[in-house]
Amino acid sequence: MYVPVYSPTGTYTGYLVILYDMETAMRENKLLDTETTGYDTCSIVLVNRDGKVTYATQQEFIGSMIDEKTPRDTRVSRIYVQSAEKSGTYQYQTAKGPVTTAWQEYAAHKTVYTLYLTKEETSQQVNYSDIFTPDPDAMRTEVTEAWKYAKEAGNDAVLNRINSGYYAHTLYGIDRSGTILAASPERQYAVGGNYLNMYDTYGVAYLQQAVHTANLGGGYQIYFTPSNTAWMSEASEFRIGYVMPVDEDLFIAGMSAGEAHLLPNDYAAREDVVSVSRAVVQDVNTYGINAAIAKINSVPHANGTLLVERITTDVAAIGLLDYEGIMHTATYVPQLIGESATFYKNIFGSSITRQAMMLAKFGGGMLYDYQWSKEKPGYCEVWLYSVEPVNQKYFVMSGAVVAVVKKYAQEGIVVKNDSVSAA
Repeated sequence: MYVPVYSPTGTYTGYLVILYDMETAMRENKLLDTETTGYDTCSIVLVNRDGKVTYATQQEFIGSMIDEKTPRDTRVSRIYVQSAEKSGTYQYQTAKGPVTTAWQEYAAHKTVYTLYLTKEETSQQVNYSDIFTPDPDAMRTEVTEAWKYAKEAGNDAVLNRINSGYYAHTLYGIDRSGTILAASPERQYAVGGNYLNMYDTYGVAYLQQAVHTANLGGGYQIYFTPSNTAWMSEASEFRIGYVMPVDEDLFIAGMSAGEAHLLPNDYAAREDVVSVSRAVVQDVNTYGINAAIAKINSVPHANGTLLVERITTDVAAIGLLDYEGIMHTATYVPQLIGESATFYKNIFGSSITRQAMMLAKFGGGMLYDYQWSKEKPGYCEVWLYSVEPVNQKYFVMSGAVVAVVKKYAQEGIVVKNDSVSAA
């Protein structure tokens, strides 16, 4: 693991690197040494003497502050700063069974760090059985109720309600800069932090997306968050969020599970859609825009292997658009060539094309689409797009399906089962 190191005046001085062997740690800390589970069931948190988390296997935990009076609850453990000891272990019971935490101090660059190793003694290996209860309707209702309460009682009142745990679902109060002003009790560690640069499993900046959604008047968003325990590291939770702006500064955001089980991470798909988009940009720069368009359109329903032979993902959607929204290539739906795609909306009624245009203008990035599955009634396809600016007139978005999930009805949303992909 490695973390940036700063001097007392805030000057960057380099990185602190700690090589920590889980198996050795298990042997050194006898309470962690069991015959029924292995070191892959452990998670790590690194805290400096001031109580700031500088590294954690749960990415969203990084940057939070903890001390002896205000321990932080994670899904794995309750973490305390141990000030009187150099190392040790403690064990306690949770709803899932016994949990053990070991800690050890390290001195580096005139700063003392405490490294925590936490283990769920009864953890099981990853499975994809139903472990969540998706209820986006109820989450949206609570966001709406919080919005109404803010209008009636004021911003401070609704922020206090959110912090107190008044709402059953996880809710946040966030300003337009991306700073968390209030959070449900299980997310209190996030309060005061700014997470605009936080990315989900596939590289989507989901808080930036929430701010963007609030600026457009509110609505739904989707994203994937990595499983919080090391023994589920290859899986993610699919989540549905809902955003409502209160005023020019504050908005309320809620989140709910969007699927009843964990979904395996398809990192190859992310790399492949990025490779295809960048290949299009390279072709335009090398051969010109007309030649690049002609190459893609020469093969009906072409996929990404036309441009990058080595990829293994079916990158079925390659769209080269101008900033008016006109599609010059459309491999997934060729009949859209020459047409405007700005009319196109996802299941939630959001314009994916307009989102892609804005993303391209800011340098590009990753974007999700959420559409009905044509092959599996009652289910939806989650498409992952890589959006890249080509030049001042054109941009490209290349996409592939990364998950097929059951559709949980959203209150007030009426969508016909006849949507088409944007590219």
